[in-house]
Amino acid sequence: MKFNSKQKQDQFVDLILKQDSGFFVDFGAYKPIYANNTYYFEQLGWNGLSFEIQNFSREWKQTRKTPCVFSDVTNLDLSKVFIEYKVPEIIDYMSIDIDDSTLKCLKNIPFDNYSVKVLTVEHDFYKNKNTETRENIRKILSDNGYIMVCKDIHLTPNKPFEDWWVNPKLVEESAYSELICENKYFQKLFNTQ
Repeated sequence: MKFNSKQKQDQFVDLILKQDSGFFVDFGAYKPIYANNTYYFEQLGWNGLSFEIQNFSREWKQTRKTPCVFSDVTNLDLSKVFIEYKVPEIIDYMSIDIDDSTLKCLKNIPFDNYSVKVLTVEHDFYKNKNTETRENIRKILSDNGYIMVCKDIHLTPNKPFEDWWVNPKLVEESAYSELICENKYFQKLFNTQ
């Protein structure tokens, strides 16, 4: 089985969690397989819930067992959706990859009732240079007890697009301490090409 995400998010999560089963929530899943951050985990036997604004329902039904909600996640009551789809109180991995709507999505997540072990969170700073948005995203996650392991992961050198986080209450420090980095080109993060 090979990793499937485009920028190694799945490899980062797998390296930290090393779990053959778990639960993921994927905001901005895009296509069911191509460059999908959670397809690898489904192949391992994980369960999950995905969200995508574009309707890939036909392709999704043909290739994935994970349900996907085809809707604008920023307009949903996520508390109700999580209950409807039986999302567990501890989510192993959450991917937020919804371009300019990340901050609005984060504000919509019921962190009072759900905890996440590992998150990969897109801020697309390289596109919009919006320091305020990136800092607000970071503040929400920090205020909810998450710590940033990888700050400003790059798509290409000097184009930061994501931060990668862990919940120190749910993940042992030894699982991520050697991965702590800042302004790292994603291709070099695991010393692979």
